[in-house]
Amino acid sequence: MAHTPPPASPNASPIFVFALALAVRVGMLGVGAWMDRASSSVKYTDIDYLVFSDAARFLYQGGSPYERDTYRYTPFLACLMLPNLWLHPAWGKVLFIASDLVVGLLVMRISAWTTHYPSLLIASAAKRGSVPPTAASWYSHPLLHAALWLLNPLVINFSTRGSADTLVSALVLATVLFVQQNRPVLAGVFHGAAVHFKLYPIVFSISFLAALSSARPAEVDEEDRKTRLFWRRLKMVIDKECILFTVVSAMTFLFLTLLAFLLYGQSFLQHGLLYHLTRTDNRHNFSPWFYGIYLDFESETSRHLLGLAAFLPQVLLLAYTSFLLGPRDLPFCIAIQTMIFVAFNKVCTAQYFAWYFSILPAAGPTLASLPSSHPPYLPLILAGAWLAAVGGWLWCAYQLEFLGENTFFWTWIMSITFLGVNVAVLAWLLEMWGKGQRERWGEYGRKGRRGEGLRERKARRLGWT
Repeated sequence: MAHTPPPASPNASPIFVFALALAVRVGMLGVGAWMDRASSSVKYTDIDYLVFSDAARFLYQGGSPYERDTYRYTPFLACLMLPNLWLHPAWGKVLFIASDLVVGLLVMRISAWTTHYPSLLIASAAKRGSVPPTAASWYSHPLLHAALWLLNPLVINFSTRGSADTLVSALVLATVLFVQQNRPVLAGVFHGAAVHFKLYPIVFSISFLAALSSARPAEVDEEDRKTRLFWRRLKMVIDKECILFTVVSAMTFLFLTLLAFLLYGQSFLQHGLLYHLTRTDNRHNFSPWFYGIYLDFESETSRHLLGLAAFLPQVLLLAYTSFLLGPRDLPFCIAIQTMIFVAFNKVCTAQYFAWYFSILPAAGPTLASLPSSHPPYLPLILAGAWLAAVGGWLWCAYQLEFLGENTFFWTWIMSITFLGVNVAVLAWLLEMWGKGQRERWGEYGRKGRRGEGLRERKARRLGWT
């Protein structure tokens, strides 16, 4: 069966979009500098940026960046901030803005790499009437997905205020791109660096391995068809590409970590590494676990039990989605896993939402090709519920933190509501993705032999076996 070509790309200039994104950020740098000078109480610059700069100052004076209280990051971030001292105090913000543009470029590359098959579904949806034909080409255009990152007001706010999360986003997306291109050595280097800079990308490791193992067709025989799905997936990761990726990423992580330890010793281990593994935050945040930790903060046993209770759902869901989505749609898999990790984490702040904004546009081709839901306005309801849950939580937190009212209980209720809405969004996305997969491979499913999986049906039809 001949494939229908992807829809034609609309006329759009990447130079214009990137130039506009840069101009807006430069303008916000000026606005931020004015706000910082004009007000002594409300500052535009994020407090973390001041921490980075102070850590760089200690480093420049021959000390340790961990002499700065609350510096909980790799020492190499403080090294990147050194030009703040001799070049300009806004150097770090300029670096983060440049990283924003790199993320936009990576989103374009990832979308262009994965856009063909999703665009077939978009074209099909346009024929069914669920997507307007004039909009179909835009939905599959990589520049649109990059613009969702580059022109996002929250993203602009994060980088121009001095948030360093965009650096980790760039490392994660570079890993995704190189895994898609089946380049395990480069993917391993960037993955190891991402895990060193911020531990959370380690949750994507199994997904990367599963995607690498599916990069080339596997041999399918009768004995393999009788093997259980889990063991078949497990056997897939034991190949050359996966071993290369594992070794290189582990060596990169260990090299950077050992170098940091040799330079700063126990201070790095305690503040830059172990702190993130043992952190139990009793301050109010979006995670419903904060209330239990707050009530039993003096009991170390209770804190550890609550941490374990929060950890188990994360592990189970991340492992399941790694094997389900990783071999089939890596950008969508990473997007879903980021949402799972943030929603079920024992600490969840608004800053964590920035992790969504980089990977969701990279998964744009899949999200744009999701089939129509019933009722058709369900996505709008879910989006409205998510915003309402965030707004309700912020109102309760404002009364607690700024007005001094005891709204801990209602803040906790809103945290539970927020978790429930996130679970509903995840369930809808996975249901729609599964429906799209059935539509895409429906022909294989109708003609498949008894006991065959999707991979075997595709392999047999394409002549790999």
